[in-house]
Amino acid sequence: MLVNSSDPYLIALSKSCCTNCSCRSRRVKPGYQFKELGRRKLPRELITDPCPHTTMMRKNHIILRLHGCEKAKYFRSPYRWIIFDNNRVIRENIFIPEAIKRRKIYPDIEVMNIKNIRNDYYELYFIYKVVDDSEWKAELYGVWNLKDRLQKSVNMTQPTSIRRLDLNRHEIKIAYVITNNDSLHHLSDGINDHIDTITKVNVLATNHLMDFLNASRKFVFVDTWGYPVNNTWNGMTGCLARGEVEIGGSPMFFTLARLPIVEFISSPVPSRSKFVFLQPKLSYENNLFILSFRHSVWYSIGAVIIFLFLALFGVTFWEWKRNDHDVGSRISEAGILRANTSDVAILIFGATCQQGSPVELKGTLGRVVLLVLFLTVLFLHTSFSANIVALLQSSSSRIRTLEDLLQSRLKFGVHDNPFNRHYFSTMSEPIRKAIYDTKIAPPGVQPRFLSMEDGVQKIRQGLFAFHMETGVGYKFVGKYFEEGEKCGLYEIQYLQVADPWIAVRKKTPYLEMYKIGTKRIIEHGLQYRENRRLYERRPTCSGNDGNFVSVSMVDCYPAILVLSYGILIATLILFIEVLYRYKLNILKAYKIGQKNNEWILEYFGSWDQKHGLVKSIKMQMSIAIRRKDLRGEPITISTIITDNRTKSELYNMRNIHRDTLTKSSFRQYMPIYDFINATKVIMYADTWGYLVNGTFNGMVGQMARGEAELGGLNIHRDTLTKSSFRQYMPIYDFINATKVIMYADTWGYLVNGTFNGMVGQMARGEAELGGTLIFITRERLSVLNYMNYPGSLSVKFVFREPALSYQHNLFLLPFKPIVWCCIIALVFILIFILYINARWECIKAQNEDMLDNSVLKPNISDIAILVMSAISQQGSSTELKGALGRSVMFILFLAFVFLYTSYSASIVALLQSSSSAIRTLSDLLDSRLELGAEDTPYNRHYFPAATEPVKKAIFQNKIAPRGSKPNFMKLEDGVRKLQKVEIYLYHHKVKKK
Repeated sequence: MLVNSSDPYLIALSKSCCTNCSCRSRRVKPGYQFKELGRRKLPRELITDPCPHTTMMRKNHIILRLHGCEKAKYFRSPYRWIIFDNNRVIRENIFIPEAIKRRKIYPDIEVMNIKNIRNDYYELYFIYKVVDDSEWKAELYGVWNLKDRLQKSVNMTQPTSIRRLDLNRHEIKIAYVITNNDSLHHLSDGINDHIDTITKVNVLATNHLMDFLNASRKFVFVDTWGYPVNNTWNGMTGCLARGEVEIGGSPMFFTLARLPIVEFISSPVPSRSKFVFLQPKLSYENNLFILSFRHSVWYSIGAVIIFLFLALFGVTFWEWKRNDHDVGSRISEAGILRANTSDVAILIFGATCQQGSPVELKGTLGRVVLLVLFLTVLFLHTSFSANIVALLQSSSSRIRTLEDLLQSRLKFGVHDNPFNRHYFSTMSEPIRKAIYDTKIAPPGVQPRFLSMEDGVQKIRQGLFAFHMETGVGYKFVGKYFEEGEKCGLYEIQYLQVADPWIAVRKKTPYLEMYKIGTKRIIEHGLQYRENRRLYERRPTCSGNDGNFVSVSMVDCYPAILVLSYGILIATLILFIEVLYRYKLNILKAYKIGQKNNEWILEYFGSWDQKHGLVKSIKMQMSIAIRRKDLRGEPITISTIITDNRTKSELYNMRNIHRDTLTKSSFRQYMPIYDFINATKVIMYADTWGYLVNGTFNGMVGQMARGEAELGGLNIHRDTLTKSSFRQYMPIYDFINATKVIMYADTWGYLVNGTFNGMVGQMARGEAELGGTLIFITRERLSVLNYMNYPGSLSVKFVFREPALSYQHNLFLLPFKPIVWCCIIALVFILIFILYINARWECIKAQNEDMLDNSVLKPNISDIAILVMSAISQQGSSTELKGALGRSVMFILFLAFVFLYTSYSASIVALLQSSSSAIRTLSDLLDSRLELGAEDTPYNRHYFPAATEPVKKAIFQNKIAPRGSKPNFMKLEDGVRKLQKVEIYLYHHKVKKK
């Protein structure tokens, strides 16, 4: 028995001398065995020979040496002892040798006492004490006799720590961290559960542990977890280091400094402390007025504006040339657009900004160009405004790391508790140290440590990052935040520590019992219940669309900046104009005087330092008025007018990412090997297995040829195989079989009348089980038997729904067809009413001989332009003067204000919507989406083999069009393209919910 012992440390002792050399006759040499089996030598005095002719040791000498072993901590785990007791004297306790009665033998060490009951009959006991002053306990390991040899007790199949879980109500001291004295009265009643939460959540769990071990408990409360101060530890860690308590009831961070001091047994609380903040608005990082369109759209808009400018300039030039306008007629016909660059540019700029213009073109071609101009800029302005509305409600996503957080304009705060004050002030990593030195505790400012409630409220106000225990802080988020406000929350880890762990005293004899107890509590869901009761999960985002964010000055900063620069530039230009006009007047005066052989002087004004420039009243008049006296100089004026209406139309105005399937299966097979106690042999194949020339290749071929029992695949790539592999392991234990693994590179398909891959292996009898999930097909039913469906995977096309504008014209969708018809009817009715009113006012004005150029003329083109201006929210240089006419115009503009507002609001919603027109494969085929497929054997087999018309067309037109390489790609590449390209569709594995 001793020779076959695997114990790392072994010693044999005899209380009294043997009367014969029975030990030697059995070739039992305990001292020799100790030297061979021990990893470290004990004092030679402890190695005894049972033969009386070699060594005699008295009782006191043995006790003394055992006492030395106890001081050297040899009676502690992982040492194991075997003690031979040949004394057959009946004592009060026959199990405990007299030499070790006063030794501290606790439950963590195995001390076996071999008791010689009679000749050739021995009883083997494990002996231990729960604590130093408790009674001895003995466990019958078994009996040994010469005939039957060793007969082991049934209950010795369990580990030592499991057999000795009963501590007989021994008192265990547990330390808890309490930062608020009020928590002493509310450890388990749920009151103020946001204070000392990590302690309260573990009080009930440690109570369960004490009940599991049948131990009594005593609580010790401290005010901190414990940190090194002057080479000593304070708080709970100090209590554990000094042996004042057995368990640290409040979980603490797993740090290198604490490893030599305490033992960590489990991590019961998934609590993390992080910086939590609301992502700032997009306007804090970007200019919203540029983000509305992509660069390509901006370039296109610029090209359209330039084209319209050229067209409008050409038409204007043609009209002026056709009508042969001269300088004099331009003065009388100021409402006509003149053929110069500045006037045309101002008209287009005004229309782009939805402003009116006092000039227009009178010809039919010119008005058509103006109509196209106004319609184009109307749609552009509507789209631009809608995007601005959406962007104003968007948040930035630039703050992703601590470095981004440090460089942002956010203010900082930290939850006021002991571990935050310690770790923040002792950070040495540059970025973390800079965050503390510049954001949390800058020089001359009180460190920004806040209560949990105040910190969460500051997060809600915005532009504030608060470091808090997320499970507790999210309770206040649920209390103070609106549903839509929860969507912008973002977290960044600051502390370089893992989740907190339960710590126990170093070298405690109950270490394994604590570990077993805490794991049982976690496995049975008791710990989960307490965590769910006191910790809040991150709130889900719901109702984001209903959350309205008011516009602030930051959002308008670019516009205000443009306005400020505009005012500055305009003032500068005005000053230059004044100087230029002053000099120009002098030069003109000189020329006139030279032509007429006399000087003509005009008094402009005076300037002095006190009053500045005092302009003459006469200078307020135009040059033509001031200089109308030509002193008898003969001037001939000739004017040509082809349309009499030109005379009165001088001031008209007018305003848009290999083998995921196998990887998901392989790990599920691993428990099967443990369950059937088998050894795994791994083979590899590059395909699942398909029929090629009547045989299966790949994984199916390996199983069909008997090379594999389970269909597996490259463990580094194939998720589907990994997800299935562990599910097969218990089968081998259940049927007591040895597993042999074969690998194939394909599932298996019919090629020339035979199956290749995994199906081929099973069809040829080379494999019994197909370890990777496989599709049920009619061809495979003749060679395979399907057992069950353990996985939850499906292979589908995955795509982002394209924007609504990819399928529809957004500018027609805001209203239903019947509404458009009603609007058109309204336009015609208003044109008719306006025409009647204009005709009546014209007749009335002619009768009264009171023609006015600002009066709307009774012709269809002028009235249509007026209605078009109202629809486009532009102004007009003409109007109706009568009370009835003005009432009609009031109704006109009011109606189109409401229509334009509804139209713009609908465009805002439609621009943020996605299309839902792609619901079937036919829709997919007819769409403009690019298609790709994951590069797997089954995809490369089934796609070309598809015979159904739509599926075949998808492969031939979308996946592998003629003249191009089939669009099969790696999973990572496909997912990345799915992310970047808006109109891209990728065929790969997805997991069902």
